[in-house]
Amino acid sequence: MKGDVLIIEDTQEWREMLRNLLEAEGYRVFEASTAAEAMELLTSRPFHLALVDISLRYQDESDESGMHLLAAMKKHGLDRVVRSIVISGYGTRRRMRRAFVDYDVADFIPKEEFDTEEFLAIVQRVFETEIKINPDLKILPPDLDFPSLFVNMTIGGKRIRKRNSLEAERYANELKELLRRLFYSADSILVSPISKGFSGAGVLRVQAVYKDSGVSAPMIVKFGDRTQIDQEYKRFKRYVEGFIGAGRTASIVDNRYTNSLGGIIYQFLGTDVGSWTNLGDYYRTHSLDDIEKTFRDLFYVTTANWYANRSSIEPLPLIQTYLDYWGLENLDHLQELVFVGKLKRYKSQGNLLQLAGQPHLTIANPFPLLRQRSWIYLTVQCITHGDLNLQNVLVDNSGSTWLIDFYSTGRGHILRDITELETQIKLLLSDDVPLDELIKLERLLAQDRLFSEVTYPRTISDDFPETLKKIYHSVSLLRFITSELVKPQRIEDFGEYQVAIAMQSLNLARMLSLTEKQRLHALISASFALQSTTA
Repeated sequence: MKGDVLIIEDTQEWREMLRNLLEAEGYRVFEASTAAEAMELLTSRPFHLALVDISLRYQDESDESGMHLLAAMKKHGLDRVVRSIVISGYGTRRRMRRAFVDYDVADFIPKEEFDTEEFLAIVQRVFETEIKINPDLKILPPDLDFPSLFVNMTIGGKRIRKRNSLEAERYANELKELLRRLFYSADSILVSPISKGFSGAGVLRVQAVYKDSGVSAPMIVKFGDRTQIDQEYKRFKRYVEGFIGAGRTASIVDNRYTNSLGGIIYQFLGTDVGSWTNLGDYYRTHSLDDIEKTFRDLFYVTTANWYANRSSIEPLPLIQTYLDYWGLENLDHLQELVFVGKLKRYKSQGNLLQLAGQPHLTIANPFPLLRQRSWIYLTVQCITHGDLNLQNVLVDNSGSTWLIDFYSTGRGHILRDITELETQIKLLLSDDVPLDELIKLERLLAQDRLFSEVTYPRTISDDFPETLKKIYHSVSLLRFITSELVKPQRIEDFGEYQVAIAMQSLNLARMLSLTEKQRLHALISASFALQSTTA
């Protein structure tokens, strides 16, 4: 089977003739006689080519239902999924121009000049040069559980919750179709899932096998909601390509779409994709010396060009800035999202929160603290990753860092990425530490007042658990790196950093996928960070 073709033609004789010609050449053919019928088919499954008649009313030269269909396809993004050839008995020069200019059709064939051999040659050319699909691609291993890749992923605004759901099966088939488009010149591909970031997209490690040239280097395929992937592609081209630090050459090999999904092939030159581990796993298994090397590499090499391209100093309302990052209206909106689930019982406790029902574990409610003032700082903006979580930073065998998931990349607060990373380390890597010990940690970190006074390494009491000692030293290093990053602008007030920490912590506190203790730790972190700025 060479590909799927939809014939949209009101005249039965033409439909039958076109079907017979195409099926004899090995194409799978579907038919529609109206624009409505065609749209129903086009939105139900991916097609490769649409043959569109301009007039779908018999002998009505004024009818332009086919043009309206092309407009609807463009509106719904289907023009990126299926290529179109117009075949019309009313092929005026004006209509031809509209079809090419407005709807980017692959070709225009007047019925009065229809030639069988020429038609089949045009279809073959469009498949080879524009559609680029390998229906016979072997996807290995054959038992890869594609539906499970979509569990908890959101596609088209709807979250897939079960592996055996109809949606999961549908998107599994679309993912296979997407891979056939992305690797159209390969004979087979070896696929292994890597991880799923907080943005909800999937990540695959893929090696392609070619008949003439052998096995490719490992590549990364990012796939997910079509709109989301399209935004990531545009942000990569604008903010990432050309800005990755020395030796971190990242490029997009191809990007393609199906009805619901989008996919990007990333190539990372200078490292073996197979040797990567995410920063969370790397942190758990490596020493502080290794972690220091990796953190310095991340901010002084990998993202160095982002920090070098910064704005001049300007007033920035931090609270609203961070709310805007997450698509939240105001603090009330954030508060409603935080005090749900197992944190719902703290909603009415007022200015003091008694944690886990224990009288000695009482902290200041961070939300009244946030409302005490405007929190406007004179600061700078630069390109930021926007989702610098532990899964989106990858570390290779040499300790060098690589980034994935650029959906939220763009200009932002200079402290956005580094404060998110600190928050992730504190909240997600302290599972074995009780809350009262975490309060001690946050109280200690709240003592920073000026960037110029931040040092590394620091001493910490031997009474602290080993897990907290490692976290404390890691956070101290991040803060010291930050103090060096802000030196050119002579930013001194560490309160700017603490407010960013508070907002990042509260953003994590609303994540119901976290444990109750992790979400409580987020409230503790936000509380002490804000208290340090008002002390």
